[in-house]
Amino acid sequence: MTRRTRVPGPIAATTTTQREMPTKWKRFFLNTATLVDGASNLTINSADERGTWSDITRTAQNDKDPKDSECYYHIPTNPLTGESLVWGENWTIQIHGVVNQWGSTNGYNQSMIVFVCNDTANDSAGDFFFGAGPMNSNGTKIFATRIFENDASSVITYGNQQLSATGWTTDFRFQVTLENTNDNGMKHSTVEYRDSDNTPQSGGNADLKGYTYSSGVGEFQAGDADPVNLGIYWPGTNSSSPANDLTNLQFKLYYTVSVTRDPVISVPL
Repeated sequence: MTRRTRVPGPIAATTTTQREMPTKWKRFFLNTATLVDGASNLTINSADERGTWSDITRTAQNDKDPKDSECYYHIPTNPLTGESLVWGENWTIQIHGVVNQWGSTNGYNQSMIVFVCNDTANDSAGDFFFGAGPMNSNGTKIFATRIFENDASSVITYGNQQLSATGWTTDFRFQVTLENTNDNGMKHSTVEYRDSDNTPQSGGNADLKGYTYSSGVGEFQAGDADPVNLGIYWPGTNSSSPANDLTNLQFKLYYTVSVTRDPVISVPL
């Protein structure tokens, strides 16, 4: 009878990286969020409770910077520890927006941006932010807007990108993914426009380069213990009212968080 044997000695150590299961989808309620008010031209029309749409009205604006707008913030929790998420952790935040109506007026040249930052003031050299979202160009074209700044004391970097020449509707969905890296900078971001039934719109998506790749946006270096603030605001590029006002914009915003564990090393036997 043949006996199976192995060469004596320790089994080689192996290293694996495990991603913690994401949290369940959590609703981003405006009435429980922290408001940092920089413009005072936004009105919440509904109580924003479970089962109801978040409903806002904002006069058209040509302000792009978070510090010049009404911003609402949540601090997500780490699904591994249950504590507030910080920049020293390797995380991914996925955002899913459901828009019931862009508004009873056109809302042209206005955006809805979700973003992450390390300080809700967003006005000094130590404040950094990065985010994206949909923009209504003319009621037909699908645009995405990206914001980023590695020094919030300077002028915001704000850009619009056409995703599709057709396909925009007043009711739709969108997804944004924001991913951190070990050196506390944005690894990458994606944005996608979807039909109201959650069908991806042909051509309606884009990969957005982050700070740590060759995107020419500079270095992003938040502190390890800095909180991860997840924010939403509504910048615009045309302040002509009433045609470009956001009137009764109705939406629901959800997000989920996953965190990569430290490497697990097998101990030699």
